[in-house]
Amino acid sequence: TAELLVRALARLGVDAHVGEVPGEYCPGRWSVNARGAVKLTGTGQRVVGGGAHVGTVIVVDAAADVRAVLDPVYAALDLDWDPATVGAVTGEVAGVTWEAVRDAVLDAYAERFDLVEGELEPETLARARTLAAEHRA
Repeated sequence: TAELLVRALARLGVDAHVGEVPGEYCPGRWSVNARGAVKLTGTGQRVVGGGAHVGTVIVVDAAADVRAVLDPVYAALDLDWDPATVGAVTGEVAGVTWEAVRDAVLDAYAERFDLVEGELEPETLARARTLAAEHRA
Protein backbone atom coordinates (compact mmCIF):
# COMPACT_ATOMS: atom_id res chain seq x y z
CA THR A 1 0.00 0.00 0.00
CA ALA A 2 2.72 2.47 0.92
CA GLU A 3 4.63 1.79 -2.31
CA LEU A 4 1.45 2.31 -4.36
CA LEU A 5 0.87 5.62 -2.58
CA VAL A 6 4.45 6.69 -3.28
CA ARG A 7 3.88 5.97 -6.99
CA ALA A 8 0.61 7.86 -7.00
CA LEU A 9 2.04 10.91 -5.25
CA ALA A 10 5.18 10.90 -7.40
CA ARG A 11 2.95 11.20 -10.49
CA LEU A 12 1.66 14.42 -9.00
CA GLY A 13 5.19 15.74 -8.54
CA VAL A 14 5.70 14.87 -4.86
CA ASP A 15 9.14 13.68 -3.74
CA ALA A 16 7.49 10.79 -1.88
CA HIS A 17 9.15 8.01 0.15
CA VAL A 18 8.12 5.20 2.48
CA GLY A 19 9.30 5.53 6.05
CA GLU A 20 8.84 7.19 9.38
CA VAL A 21 9.82 10.84 9.83
CA PRO A 22 11.47 11.45 13.22
CA GLY A 23 8.94 13.11 15.51
CA GLU A 24 5.90 12.35 13.32
CA TYR A 25 2.43 11.79 14.73
CA CYS A 26 1.21 8.17 14.78
CA PRO A 27 4.68 6.96 13.81
CA GLY A 28 5.00 3.93 11.62
CA ARG A 29 7.34 2.32 9.15
CA TRP A 30 4.66 2.45 6.44
CA SER A 31 4.12 6.20 6.61
CA VAL A 32 4.60 8.00 3.32
CA ASN A 33 6.59 11.18 3.60
CA ALA A 34 7.72 14.01 1.37
CA ARG A 35 11.43 14.74 1.17
CA GLY A 36 11.99 12.71 4.36
CA ALA A 37 10.69 15.74 6.23
CA VAL A 38 6.88 15.69 6.49
CA LYS A 39 4.35 12.90 6.82
CA LEU A 40 1.67 12.85 4.10
CA THR A 41 -0.04 9.51 4.71
CA GLY A 42 -0.47 7.03 7.50
CA THR A 43 -1.41 3.43 6.97
CA GLY A 44 -2.92 1.13 9.56
CA GLN A 45 -3.52 -2.56 9.22
CA ARG A 46 -5.12 -5.33 11.15
CA VAL A 47 -4.72 -9.00 10.31
CA VAL A 48 -6.75 -11.74 11.97
CA GLY A 49 -7.47 -15.32 11.06
CA GLY A 50 -9.52 -15.24 7.87
CA GLY A 51 -9.29 -11.52 7.19
CA ALA A 52 -7.29 -8.36 6.89
CA HIS A 53 -7.98 -4.64 6.75
CA VAL A 54 -5.69 -1.91 5.46
CA GLY A 55 -6.68 1.74 5.75
CA THR A 56 -4.83 4.86 4.73
CA VAL A 57 -5.31 8.53 5.47
CA ILE A 58 -3.82 10.99 2.98
CA VAL A 59 -3.51 14.60 4.05
CA VAL A 60 -4.23 16.47 0.82
CA ASP A 61 -4.71 19.96 2.27
CA ALA A 62 -4.98 21.85 5.55
CA ALA A 63 -1.96 20.50 7.43
CA ALA A 64 -2.52 23.30 9.96
CA ASP A 65 -5.93 21.83 10.80
CA VAL A 66 -4.35 18.43 11.43
CA ARG A 67 -1.74 20.04 13.71
CA ALA A 68 -4.50 21.90 15.58
CA VAL A 69 -6.25 18.62 16.35
CA LEU A 70 -3.11 16.71 17.26
CA ASP A 71 -1.54 19.33 19.53
CA PRO A 72 -3.99 18.98 22.44
CA VAL A 73 -4.23 15.19 21.98
CA TYR A 74 -0.48 14.66 22.18
CA ALA A 75 -0.27 17.10 25.11
CA ALA A 76 -3.02 15.25 26.99
CA LEU A 77 -1.29 11.93 26.35
CA ASP A 78 2.08 13.44 27.33
CA LEU A 79 3.63 12.20 24.09
CA ASP A 80 6.44 13.95 22.27
CA TRP A 81 6.01 14.84 18.63
CA ASP A 82 7.10 17.53 16.22
CA PRO A 83 4.18 19.51 14.73
CA ALA A 84 6.46 20.55 11.84
CA THR A 85 6.32 16.96 10.56
CA VAL A 86 2.64 17.31 9.55
CA GLY A 87 2.53 17.82 5.82
CA ALA A 88 -0.02 17.96 3.04
CA VAL A 89 0.14 17.15 -0.65
CA THR A 90 -0.78 20.74 -1.52
CA GLY A 91 2.19 21.90 0.53
CA GLU A 92 4.45 19.92 -1.77
CA VAL A 93 2.85 20.66 -5.14
CA ALA A 94 0.74 23.79 -5.56
CA GLY A 95 -2.63 23.46 -7.23
CA VAL A 96 -3.13 19.75 -6.62
CA THR A 97 -6.77 18.94 -5.95
CA TRP A 98 -8.38 16.20 -3.92
CA GLU A 99 -9.75 14.78 -7.17
CA ALA A 100 -6.25 14.64 -8.69
CA VAL A 101 -4.96 12.74 -5.64
CA ARG A 102 -7.93 10.35 -5.78
CA ASP A 103 -7.37 9.67 -9.48
CA ALA A 104 -3.63 9.13 -9.02
CA VAL A 105 -4.26 6.64 -6.19
CA LEU A 106 -6.90 4.78 -8.20
CA ASP A 107 -4.57 4.63 -11.22
CA ALA A 108 -1.73 3.23 -9.10
CA TYR A 109 -4.01 0.56 -7.64
CA ALA A 110 -5.49 -0.27 -11.06
CA GLU A 111 -2.00 -1.08 -12.36
CA ARG A 112 -1.70 -3.83 -9.77
CA PHE A 113 -5.26 -4.96 -9.06
CA ASP A 114 -8.56 -5.37 -10.85
CA LEU A 115 -10.71 -2.65 -9.32
CA VAL A 116 -14.43 -3.16 -8.97
CA GLU A 117 -16.64 -0.14 -8.38
CA GLY A 118 -19.18 -0.54 -5.64
CA GLU A 119 -21.81 1.49 -3.86
CA LEU A 120 -22.62 1.91 -0.21
CA GLU A 121 -26.11 1.09 0.96
CA PRO A 122 -28.41 4.13 1.40
CA GLU A 123 -28.64 3.49 5.15
CA THR A 124 -24.85 3.58 5.48
CA LEU A 125 -24.63 6.85 3.54
CA ALA A 126 -27.41 8.41 5.62
CA ARG A 127 -25.64 7.42 8.84
CA ALA A 128 -22.34 8.84 7.55
CA ARG A 129 -24.00 12.15 6.70
CA THR A 130 -25.52 12.33 10.18
CA LEU A 131 -22.20 11.60 11.84
CA ALA A 132 -20.35 14.07 9.63
CA ALA A 133 -22.77 16.83 10.56
CA GLU A 134 -22.43 16.02 14.27
CA HIS A 135 -18.63 16.12 14.10
CA ARG A 136 -18.48 19.39 12.18
CA ALA A 137 -20.42 21.22 14.89
